[in-house]
Amino acid sequence: KVIAVTVFMLSVCFLWAQIPDNWYESKPIASIVFQGLKSVSKTEMDGIFDSFKGKPFSDATYSEILQKLYALDYFSDIVPKAIPADIDYQYVRLEFDVTEKPVVALIKITGNNRISRSDLLSKIVLKKGDIYNEIKKNTDEQTLKNYYIEKGYASAVVNASISDSPQGGIVLEFTITEGKQTIVSEVSFQGNAIVGAKALKGALVTKPAKFLVKGIFQERALEEDKAAIQRFYGERGYIDAHVETIVRDIDSESDPQRNMIKLTYIIMEG
Repeated sequence: KVIAVTVFMLSVCFLWAQIPDNWYESKPIASIVFQGLKSVSKTEMDGIFDSFKGKPFSDATYSEILQKLYALDYFSDIVPKAIPADIDYQYVRLEFDVTEKPVVALIKITGNNRISRSDLLSKIVLKKGDIYNEIKKNTDEQTLKNYYIEKGYASAVVNASISDSPQGGIVLEFTITEGKQTIVSEVSFQGNAIVGAKALKGALVTKPAKFLVKGIFQERALEEDKAAIQRFYGERGYIDAHVETIVRDIDSESDPQRNMIKLTYIIMEG
């Protein structure tokens, strides 16, 4: 028995010695397997990489697979292997031992007194249970900042941070300093000798606060309004018309949550 086992082992070693290092070149890919998946779905990975099955293995194909893997940004470490899929070494099985990045275990939002948590959560890309991604975190931080600006909180500050969760994964926290909401209480015009104020107000995006109109001030809308007034004059032959704006606070200290302003459009009709 000892002799038989020895002969068998020597035969196996001889066969392995006859296999060239690059035996997998041009061999069809029989399967692609990922070891170490925990939070990432096998179904998702199969859906992305099944299209490579049956293709002949090459440096170009391997590079394309790796690019797709790294583009997912799910893993902190990837170790590839090429394994024979049959005893004749006619097919190759690709295995990737992966180490997943941490999962978002909890999302915290603090400081949001005027906008609801559910509203803010609906705006961000990262969700509870997602693989953490630094780029997405930074994008979500800016998204919430922009959302506050759209709601009239021009001085809002949003900071995103992460910490380890005791239950595993990480805690993603958005800390918000809202500041005051800026409300337009009045809109007026100066220099409009040719066109009446009522006609000009109809061309504006910005509307003063009144019943059923919130009057939220947006810097972006102010620029759109200036362009709209110039276009309004240009369509009537006043191509040299120019518009400037003056923003004045109106008793802002009386309301701790809102900053009331008056907008004045200075028009040089030309």
